Amino acid sequence: MKITRTGILVMLLGFITASLLLSGCSSICIEKCSSEQWQKENTELSFNYDGLSNFSRNILISNYLLDDLSQKPDKVIYLLEQLFKHSGETGYLRVLTEVCFHLGNNESDEEKKVAFHAAACYFSYQYLTIQNAESKTSQYSPDFFIMGRYYNSALNTVFTYLSERKLLLDSGFSLPAIANISLTFEAPLYKLPFPDKKNKDMLLCCNFLVSGMQTYTYSYGLGVPLVVVEQDPAVIKPFKPIHEMVYPSTMFMRLSEKSKKGKVPAKLEFYDTLQQESVKVDGKNIPLELDYSTPIAYLLRKPPLMKGMRYMFIPGEADKLNGLYWLTPLSKNKIPVVLVHGLLSNPRTWAQMINTLLGDPRIRQNYQFWFFSYATGNPVLYSASLLRKSLIEAKTCFKDGGEKSFDRMVIIAHSMGGLLSKTTIQNSGNYLVEKIANKNRSEIDKKLTPEQKQFLNEVLVFEKLPFVQRIIFLAVPHRGSDIAVWTMIRWVSAKIIMPSFLTDKIRQLSNKLLIDTHLKTNNEPVYIATGLDNLAPDNKVLQALSEIKMASDVPYHTICGNQEESGVPGGTDGVVPYSSSHLNDARSETVVKSGHSVQENAMAIEEVRRLLLLHLKENGLLKD
Repeated sequence: MKITRTGILVMLLGFITASLLLSGCSSICIEKCSSEQWQKENTELSFNYDGLSNFSRNILISNYLLDDLSQKPDKVIYLLEQLFKHSGETGYLRVLTEVCFHLGNNESDEEKKVAFHAAACYFSYQYLTIQNAESKTSQYSPDFFIMGRYYNSALNTVFTYLSERKLLLDSGFSLPAIANISLTFEAPLYKLPFPDKKNKDMLLCCNFLVSGMQTYTYSYGLGVPLVVVEQDPAVIKPFKPIHEMVYPSTMFMRLSEKSKKGKVPAKLEFYDTLQQESVKVDGKNIPLELDYSTPIAYLLRKPPLMKGMRYMFIPGEADKLNGLYWLTPLSKNKIPVVLVHGLLSNPRTWAQMINTLLGDPRIRQNYQFWFFSYATGNPVLYSASLLRKSLIEAKTCFKDGGEKSFDRMVIIAHSMGGLLSKTTIQNSGNYLVEKIANKNRSEIDKKLTPEQKQFLNEVLVFEKLPFVQRIIFLAVPHRGSDIAVWTMIRWVSAKIIMPSFLTDKIRQLSNKLLIDTHLKTNNEPVYIATGLDNLAPDNKVLQALSEIKMASDVPYHTICGNQEESGVPGGTDGVVPYSSSHLNDARSETVVKSGHSVQENAMAIEEVRRLLLLHLKENGLLKD
């Protein structure tokens, strides 16, 4: 649909006004940086002179090797190796690692640089695996940490070299040799959720700087964290296709003993770190380096800020986009947490919360996050029917072993999203139909065609979904918001262009019901309430919805905002007053000092974390 200049001005004015109801825009940003910057920040704690620690300089000086380091590096490396073989002291491996890393950093020739850094990987890997084998606690020592930094930093160089030559997933090739050391690669171990294909990008997390995150979700270990980007990934119905799926991964390089000819068997291993967080080396677990914040920031690098507004004003354009989306690939062994956004918003509003929640290993190991996206200009009950339909269809994806996880579903909903979500734990019967039409259902059905009866049942008649086992409401206007009755907001609502397929159905249905009850004449137009209208305290649909009790056997919780102070019931978040977001029968209630964007509030996020852990405990998945 073509939008005129006047229409654009109307939408901009509407945006300025309706932004009071906006559910929050994340300020997360991402920009590129050099891997050298990352290497410096992650290894400089062991540097002193010329990139070498005092320990390494002392070893080189005492063995008369320091002066030869720059001119005869192969000789120095060879002699240090011999000292290690004869003494068995792992301190020599530390020196070899620092020497090779230092020489690589000072090398302008790309082939020589990767050769030195590959050797640094080899020596640091030996040090780390020997130390890990000798002591259960050694991996927590400062030396273990420092050597892990060298291994990871050098592995960044190896990754970049292989990525530029499209060799990451190949086998049977070798890296350039230095001091008779050359890594020869076997076929990689590929444990990512989608098969290898040409339209996949694997990017180093260390090549990006992230800002705007309240917390940085990162865990130290071995390997290089990656942002994996699947272009046009295949999806399973009813999930909606997205142009690209972004998820976290870590590349680990496993090395073996060097042969007499200097060849070192090497194997790259790619892990989905939402499924696996450690690797076994010589029978012992070694943690992988993990980064969840960078992939989230990368996913949000192109914020669709205008679409939230556009789809409110022209919801028909979003008809094919309404529905469920994966944040990460589907996992049948994890409980779905469905996030439902509010007015004028989109899934990116949950970025801060998800980033923080993934910092808890108990949550990322037991939950997966889905988004439900919808055009907020449509009537609330219509959007709610789409949510219920999508969730019911999603259950088919959990056959053959995944039913138990699916049947423990949690919904987290913000603002208008809570009005949609509450219908999943309500039994409306014919209450809404009869309340709105002011007639008995049996009389109503006599006037309707089978298609109209079906539409009426889909939108106004619903039963509790048995697999929804907990709902967390954040700043939800259960009894509406006075802002929705402002003259300007009413004017904005009148400018929403409802989809014709929906208006035709509603008008035909309304004409039959209203004319028959003498509430209108044939030539009186029917005004169809928009999603914005449904937020008004005097809205008939909102009032009727609030009169239907939610299932007593499903725990639901409220998190309310108070602009003045936390922990004090009352006040308002600037959009929704406490009197509207409060629920008498809620299992728990938390009031945080916040505006309406409660889903980004640190205290609210911590409460969500607590409730998700409680859900695991009550389902026998978490011990005290």
